[in-house]
Amino acid sequence: MLLGLLSLGAIGYFSTKYGKVDLSAQTESIDQFLSTYHDLNSFNGTVLVAQDGAVLLRKGYGVRNVTAGTSHDGDSIFRIYSTTKSFTSTVILQLVAEGQLALSDTVDKFYPALPHAAEITIEHLLSHTSGLYEFTRESNFENSESELLALLESKPLDFPAGSAWSYCNSGYCLLGHIIAKVTGKSYEQTVSDRIFGPLGMKHSGFGFASLENEKKAIGYQTLTREEQIPSVEYTNGPFAAGAIYSTVDDLHLFHQGLLSGTLLRKDLLERAWSGNVRNQAYGLGWQLGFRPFRRRVVSHSGGAAGFVSNFSFQPEKGLCVIVLDNHERANTSFLTDRIYDMLDGKKVSLPAEVDLPLAHLERLEGFFHVRTPESVMVRTYIEDGRLAVELDGRPEGVLLAQSKHRFLQPETNATVRFRYDGEGNCDSLEVKHRGMTMKGLKSSSPWGIPDTVESELVSMLSELSPGEEAWHEHAFRLAHLWAYEEQEDRYHDLCREMLKNVGPTESPKIAERTVKTALISHPPRELLDDATALADRAYSKVDEAGTFEWGGPVSWRSYLALAKGVADFRRDDVESAIGILESATAFSVHDVHNPIVRDLFLTMAYAQTDQRERARKLIRQTDDAIERLPAAYGDGAWHDRILVELIRREAAATLELSGDGQTP
Repeated sequence: MLLGLLSLGAIGYFSTKYGKVDLSAQTESIDQFLSTYHDLNSFNGTVLVAQDGAVLLRKGYGVRNVTAGTSHDGDSIFRIYSTTKSFTSTVILQLVAEGQLALSDTVDKFYPALPHAAEITIEHLLSHTSGLYEFTRESNFENSESELLALLESKPLDFPAGSAWSYCNSGYCLLGHIIAKVTGKSYEQTVSDRIFGPLGMKHSGFGFASLENEKKAIGYQTLTREEQIPSVEYTNGPFAAGAIYSTVDDLHLFHQGLLSGTLLRKDLLERAWSGNVRNQAYGLGWQLGFRPFRRRVVSHSGGAAGFVSNFSFQPEKGLCVIVLDNHERANTSFLTDRIYDMLDGKKVSLPAEVDLPLAHLERLEGFFHVRTPESVMVRTYIEDGRLAVELDGRPEGVLLAQSKHRFLQPETNATVRFRYDGEGNCDSLEVKHRGMTMKGLKSSSPWGIPDTVESELVSMLSELSPGEEAWHEHAFRLAHLWAYEEQEDRYHDLCREMLKNVGPTESPKIAERTVKTALISHPPRELLDDATALADRAYSKVDEAGTFEWGGPVSWRSYLALAKGVADFRRDDVESAIGILESATAFSVHDVHNPIVRDLFLTMAYAQTDQRERARKLIRQTDDAIERLPAAYGDGAWHDRILVELIRREAAATLELSGDGQTP
């Protein structure tokens, strides 16, 4: 047993203490592993593996640019997103070494007007313990210094500085502006002068959107043999929190520059690579982990539209693993871990599968409600001849057939077994993952709406008192369902009941949802009057409405503006509707539906005010956003999709009537 453990885990320890092990033999296994996951649509990019500066593997897998027909190689250029934070941290620590900054310096030294600036230190910003409001919660945020400061001045701290940990891009953008103040140069120029230039990183930089280089990778939202959908291109990028582009070779140079002492003193590196009191897995711009026998792994991943990355190394072993991908669905951390397993001498089994006819896979497609114990929605669908899976709208990869009934999701090591009714139709599934067994029943409704939801909601409403927030929550969903099913009388009656029972609470949540629900379509006159009056009353108190929690504090202003804009549009005050709807720009970063509803109403308003080209352009953008909406919805969230679907139909009809009879 002891010998077995040593063979699996101790190679790193003994190779460090008694001499390096030749790892070149492992590269064939790593190459085969990456080729397999590329074939599974789980990896599309470039990998570099090195030991003590010597490159063991440098290879591209898949396509760099579908339109140009170019394939990846070691020179492909990728966005690396949050891996940028490690560069920002390095520059800050260089300034600390030079005495131009101290980790204990407070932010008021640079921004005295910023609330709580005297309590937030440079170290708080580096370690994500500042408590600053996260700017990614905002939509249409340009991230200039003035806009960032205005946002941070208008938002309370999520928590007192140093009292908790929360990943914060705002803090790193603020660090970028502080670097510019201290050095007298732009952040971008400073990074170039201090890191890119000295290390010879000739293919790294900023401004990826405007980069003209045949080696530039295009980022893809969907990338299969059947479908290739480019991601939405960031124009400005997330600045010092995630704006750098690079290659595997340049990142390897960065790794060598760190370990050689070219960039930073050893004591400062150790400070950066040590966990903070609020999160031992994060240092100062670096993610931290350990493999068996406490072998340290230092890394930083990145990921957003079109690209995911993982830059990782084991300082004591001299190992470096870099994985860059231009397809949003790759799990680069999983791939990196398996590469380290193989470098440690472990045998990593390649996922096996049996070939099943397409007709059999089609029987297994659908929506399944799974209790975990919370209710989640699992959707199965066919992608490139294999079964694939979504969890509450998030793609989780392919399911590999192990038999007719049993499938494996290799990246999560979860098994899925499909079960059948007496007539041989798939009616449920069973998921086993990390010692848990979860069962789910199949639903025949669109977007995974439970077959029993109508009766369940009616029953819940009968057990609650009208006016309670819980009563309204269930009424909203049932009203959406009846509107979608064209049960107009029942829908209108329930909307009347909702309006009658808004109550004296003046809840902005109840007001906003009730207005939008009652105005999904053109309602009867008295219903229109009541709903628009409620919208006016709620919007008049927007400054008193405050915030709500959705991934952090979110202002009610845009949500109440949306309700007011919809109300103005329904009573034919189209000019007012345009102004109000255009002001609704700061939704929660997690909210993908309300911005679409806003844009659909703006599309109709533009069409009715003879701004047809503007309307056509906006609905094309909106259709792209709808295309990216989850196909499966969890417990109750399907009512958001119903709202989008109904308004989209109306917008298409409005454009046909007001324009040249042709929808865009």
